[in-house]
Amino acid sequence: MKLKDLIYGLPVKAVLGNTEIEVSGISCDSRSVEPGELFVAIPGTRLDGHNFIKQARDRGVVAFLVSREVEAEKEEAVVVVSEPRLMMGILASRLSGEPSRKMDVIAITGTNGKTTTSYLIESICSAEGKECGVIGTINYRWKNKSVSATNTTPESLEIIKLLSQMLKDGVKRVAMEVSSHALSQKRVSGINFCAGIFTNLSPEHLDYHKDMEDYFRAKSLLFTEALSGKWLSQTPEQEPISVINLDDAYGKRLMKMAYGKKIGYGVGNSDADYKAKIIEHNWDGIRISVCSRFGEIELKSPLLGRVNAHNIVAAACTLLELGVKPEAIVRGVETLKSVPGRMERVDNKQGFLVLVDYAHTPDALEKTILSVKDLGIRRLILVFGCGGDRDRSKRPRMGEIGARAAQILIVTSDNPRTEDPLKIISEIEMGVEKTGVSKINHINENKKGYIIEPDRRKAIEMALKLAREGDAVLIAGKGHEDYQIIGTEKIHFDDREEVRRILGAGLYI
Repeated sequence: MKLKDLIYGLPVKAVLGNTEIEVSGISCDSRSVEPGELFVAIPGTRLDGHNFIKQARDRGVVAFLVSREVEAEKEEAVVVVSEPRLMMGILASRLSGEPSRKMDVIAITGTNGKTTTSYLIESICSAEGKECGVIGTINYRWKNKSVSATNTTPESLEIIKLLSQMLKDGVKRVAMEVSSHALSQKRVSGINFCAGIFTNLSPEHLDYHKDMEDYFRAKSLLFTEALSGKWLSQTPEQEPISVINLDDAYGKRLMKMAYGKKIGYGVGNSDADYKAKIIEHNWDGIRISVCSRFGEIELKSPLLGRVNAHNIVAAACTLLELGVKPEAIVRGVETLKSVPGRMERVDNKQGFLVLVDYAHTPDALEKTILSVKDLGIRRLILVFGCGGDRDRSKRPRMGEIGARAAQILIVTSDNPRTEDPLKIISEIEMGVEKTGVSKINHINENKKGYIIEPDRRKAIEMALKLAREGDAVLIAGKGHEDYQIIGTEKIHFDDREEVRRILGAGLYI
């Protein structure tokens, strides 16, 4: 595409050089940019893309997208814009034929529940007989293809590439997890969303966002700017749907700000458009009824815990609004047996429940614990730690939550990264000590207490040895992750594999 056609109608500050140049691709990495491509110079917190213009020029770049004027050499073009990253997604979409306008792309944001909601959408679409793609925390997948996830939400160039490939392969609908980082960095610019889902908001990523208001502002961008077409440079062809959890205080605020058709959902919330009620929940799953303008629908899911009621109704009401028939919703919800690392059961023959969950924030841990205890267990044995080089303020809060709720709490390592694991544990222990719960000195003691075991493998083994019939062992924090980061080294480690190894070897006896 000629550069002049690529930038036509867009808010550019200046254009220098030859706009008749043909642009074959777009890149923001000067190390991999190809001849004939446009190089986007993104100003970053650590590195500034403007410093790599010479390197990109040496590799045969024909045009540059910059935020400050750069002299154009012969047969080159320089386009100056206010926000190169925002414009990069728009240009990438144009160059690829705007794939998101030819499919239903559903954005899911919030602190917790994004992954499970995306899996539910995928399962319902499958029951409907439509191909669905997923871009999210665990992987990027469609049909029989799967790509390892670099981030929950990748850079706009990668998203557009994924959408283009999905469209080519016959995908009609895409569920995309959208992180606060991606929204604040405008990684989803150039994407035409038909719907946005807000799950909830609780403290997370406060090492990146300065406070909760800043975090909320980032999340709200999906509903105030991305859905409205501001990041498309044009109005959406169809009115998008904003699907918002009204049981969440931030959701109520967002409802007043959101663009498009606003749909509220909740569990036991009389103000919601979609009112869900939990009929039954136990070790076999959860059964809910949902009342809406489509009538009452009963949904039965093998997923465990009250925490999943919101995820089920979020997926169900979004797809109902997009025209999916209730029968497909019912089949799709019932078909999804589990989600990797989200209240994921590891089967055993000993009569106790073993669950692996990704809960790594105070709110997620508390809600997951409540969901587990709601299942009618005898005792809760909890194993968790906190990641290193991340928000330290949540550590004592999580320690306090765990100590109050569990009969036996085993504090261990998560991904310590470059921090001392014992230092992280000591900060968790500060919260534990606030509860007055005592440290257990002997592993066979049956009284309430906590244990410190920095070695995660040993901590899991210890928990399983302590478990008896009717108990629940909850291993929290890492969920689907199949690695542990110690120092700067990533080593293979999967909580689920460890449980199966220990149970299979009979080490729990």
